[in-house]
Amino acid sequence: MSQTRNTPDLATRPGAPLRVPGRMFALALTALLAGTALAQAPKQPPPAPGQPAARLTETEVETIAKCLRDLKSPAVEDRRRAAMIIGKYRTQEAEQAIIDCLSDQDAVVRQSALVALTEDRMFPPAARIPVFRLLRDPDVHIRRIASALIPEASGVSLSGPIAITGNITIRAGGGRTDDETEEALACLNHALSDDDPSVRRNVLSGARFFPKPLSPAKIETFFADPDAEVRTLALIAYAQVIGQEEERAVRLQPLTQDPVPAVRQELARTASRLGGAGTPILKSLLNDQNIAVRAEAVRQFAGQLDADAFPPLSAMIRDRQLPTDLRKSLMPLLRIFPDKSGPVYEELLAEGSPELQAEALRAIGANQAETRPIDFFLPFMQSPSAPVRQMAATVITRRRQELTPEHIQALMTAKAPEARLLAVRTCTTLPEPQRGEMLLDACLDADIAVRQQALLQIATFRPEGWQDILLASMDDPNLDIRDAAARGLTRVPQPSPEIITALQNHLETCQNEMTRRLITNFLTRTAAQEEARQRRIAAQEEARQRRQQRMQQQRPPTPPRRQAPPVRRPAPAPVPAPQQQPVAPPAQ
Repeated sequence: MSQTRNTPDLATRPGAPLRVPGRMFALALTALLAGTALAQAPKQPPPAPGQPAARLTETEVETIAKCLRDLKSPAVEDRRRAAMIIGKYRTQEAEQAIIDCLSDQDAVVRQSALVALTEDRMFPPAARIPVFRLLRDPDVHIRRIASALIPEASGVSLSGPIAITGNITIRAGGGRTDDETEEALACLNHALSDDDPSVRRNVLSGARFFPKPLSPAKIETFFADPDAEVRTLALIAYAQVIGQEEERAVRLQPLTQDPVPAVRQELARTASRLGGAGTPILKSLLNDQNIAVRAEAVRQFAGQLDADAFPPLSAMIRDRQLPTDLRKSLMPLLRIFPDKSGPVYEELLAEGSPELQAEALRAIGANQAETRPIDFFLPFMQSPSAPVRQMAATVITRRRQELTPEHIQALMTAKAPEARLLAVRTCTTLPEPQRGEMLLDACLDADIAVRQQALLQIATFRPEGWQDILLASMDDPNLDIRDAAARGLTRVPQPSPEIITALQNHLETCQNEMTRRLITNFLTRTAAQEEARQRRIAAQEEARQRRQQRMQQQRPPTPPRRQAPPVRRPAPAPVPAPQQQPVAPPAQ
């Protein structure tokens, strides 16, 4: 569902599988009329030989001006032809002309204007009240098309068929004044008495998009309609009525015996809007033969926060004969009765299907009043059911601060990959180097998800040698592992040339758009940083050279050194040779 300007706020809830054929009929009629308009529109003459086929004989401005003149013509054929043509243009003048055509005296002109409005997704706000007024048009075809446009006239733009469900609540006026709202409401109530069943059905279907309820007395006339679809639409419209709950509950009571289960399902939803006055109807539907009707009655009864709703609710959840999906859809309602739901969860954990076990684990883990220790959830990580293991991992992750190093080591050695993945994700409580060793072991795990998470954690905690580990993982045969390693390498503050080369090579084969964007931004940022560093070094060198030149220019010139005359020194006097003493002969 898409909304246009002044679109009301919408609130949704699960709906019934029925569809509204009235809108489809109107849209089909619109397409037929559009084809007729195109067929009757003046055709361009065939191009002359040698001239391009795209050449037009008139410009758009001239065509619009001609149509505006023809729309004021007293000749009906001129106005019909102009209305069919001008609806193809989306200018302000053409839009106002189409709106004016909605009040033309000729039915074909009015019908052509309605067809033009259906072709544009942006429904003009100025056309809303004129469309409501066409619900009183004497031409039944116009009333059918106008009734199919009630959502757009109310300020809501729809595409495709509309599911029959009271899942829409209008909280705004759709850009109307109070007087216009009352006029539109009068037109809707008048159309509920239309002779054509398609108009009546379209009005009941479109009443959900109008901020005010239709006349209760007129809606009640449709409770006995032979068409189950109309009865369902009447119940949806009746749920918007405010006040006189006791009287309306009396009017609804006969529908508990309606032969169509879908009508009784909608009756349960409508009765819940009556508060305590609708409780007897809900209790009556709790014994319905149809499972879907009983489930809807239990759902609406529990939504009233009535303590009497817990016994039938718990009985349906415990009933193994019912479909698992139905029982699972009712389990969230147990949160309304937190003091009584514990035994039901315990029974489902012991004997329920894997889907119900997982839902019970989720409910116990989300209950703030529960004081179960984390050791209660850890054994479910060894469950043979993958949904149970995944739900247990979700609960334990929310309470990761309670995990001890012993818990994490036990999870890391578990057989289930979900347990090992949980250990890697919650390794923050482990001290170093124990955490780094565990992450290194996880990089060799057989499960790809575990290895991926380990690489991401390595990039976060950065144990010794973390860059080498990520760089080595870039050669892994698995593309997901290479992606994880590449994402980790983009966190390196100062990448080496080997890392840059590895990322550039991975970018050629990477298929993950997020990873490609990370790598591209990282390489661009790194290149810019390197370029800035080189510029900074060059600037520093240039500044050093300039300083050296200035110092040389500011230093005073050194005067030439004078050569002192050589000093003549007298030659040293010769040293006389020592005289030898006579040696006496040895004594005899």
